[in-house]
Amino acid sequence: FPAIKMTNENPIQVQYANRRLEFGRFRMQGPATNLEVGGSIHFAHPAALDLTAKGKTAATLLSMVAAKIQATGESTLEVHVGGTLAQPQMAGTVEINDVSLGYGNLPFRMNALNGKIKLQGERGVISSLKGTIGGGTVSLSGYAALQDVLRYEIQTKLSQVRVRYPSDFTSLLDGNLTLRGSPDRGRAP
Repeated sequence: FPAIKMTNENPIQVQYANRRLEFGRFRMQGPATNLEVGGSIHFAHPAALDLTAKGKTAATLLSMVAAKIQATGESTLEVHVGGTLAQPQMAGTVEINDVSLGYGNLPFRMNALNGKIKLQGERGVISSLKGTIGGGTVSLSGYAALQDVLRYEIQTKLSQVRVRYPSDFTSLLDGNLTLRGSPDRGRAP
């Protein structure tokens, strides 16, 4: 993980009673991050969530999801997570602002990503997400569903995208690509 230093203005108020962990609103601050978080977790069977987050967050935090993600830029979010640990229910939006994404040794990087992801129940729905790759344009739509197993279906439209592949050759890509499946069983139909 990259070095991510976060601070909080005041002490975090945490209470535990009757199998319920509550923490009052607190502000996480760091480079390009100013996020207000609060809520509770009720440790009944099943455990119930009531969490909120609102503010701006650095895209570098994506490396906490997958260490090979390299990201810059920021997102503005307003999110509520309810439901249970096994079946979280989300509501809110994540606005992507001038984000740049790379992954591992892939021969391309997405730049100038801007758009919105709507959180609806168990899904994150890409309502509009546009950017550039190798001087061309990319447009993404689709969803990712958080269930027992993560599922996704992402449609990608490419126009005049240049990619150095193989390494001593430049390929020019135009077209549509759909990625569907799960992390273990993804496919491009």
